Amino acid sequence: FHNLYLNGELVTDLVIPDDITTIPYQAFIYVTCLESITIPDTVTSVETGAFCGCSNLKEVRLSNSITALNSYTFVGCESLTSLVIPANVMVINSNVFGDYYDRSALKEITFLGNPPLIADDGFSKVTATAYYSANNASWTEDYLQNYGGNITWLSSQELPDTENTSKVYIIASGICGTDIHFHNGKLSHRVRRCRSPLR
Repeated sequence: FHNLYLNGELVTDLVIPDDITTIPYQAFIYVTCLESITIPDTVTSVETGAFCGCSNLKEVRLSNSITALNSYTFVGCESLTSLVIPANVMVINSNVFGDYYDRSALKEITFLGNPPLIADDGFSKVTATAYYSANNASWTEDYLQNYGGNITWLSSQELPDTENTSKVYIIASGICGTDIHFHNGKLSHRVRRCRSPLR
C-alpha cells in the first residue's frame, strides 16, 4: 500500500484532478512513492493526515483555495524541505509538520498573504526560516513566534545571500540585470546586479 498506480503505471508526481474539492482524511497516508503533489484551486479542504508519512515527498503545490492547514497533514514527510503557504490560508492547526514521534525536515516557509491564526504547536518539531512580505503591515511582532518549533522570521527585505546555494524566494517585481533568474514567478538565483528599488 506504499505505492500508487494509475492504469498500471507507478505514480510519483501526483496531479489532483480539477473536479476534486476535498482531499479526505489520511487519503495518501504512507504512500511513499509520491515525490511531488499538485493540488488545484478547486480543492478547498485538505483534511487531517492527508499526506502523513509520505517520506519521499519533496514538493507540494497547495491549492490557492484552501483556508486551513490541518493537523498531521505533513507529519513524517521527511523529504519536504520547503513550502509556500497560499494567501487564503487563515488557520494553521496543531502539529501540521511534526509531532512527538516525527521531526519535520521543513527548512523554508514562505507566506504569501496575511498572517494566519497559528496554533501554539502549529510548527512543532520544525526548525525553519519563515518569509513574509515586508510590505504587509499586518505582520507585526506579535505573529513572529516559534509556535512550538524554532522559527527564524525574515521579511522580504532580509533575504539571505544565496551565492553558494539555490533557494526560492517570492518577490513582487523589480528592474534587474543579467544575474537574476525567475522560475514561475519566483526568484531562484542570487541577485548581483539588481538595480533599486524593488517594488
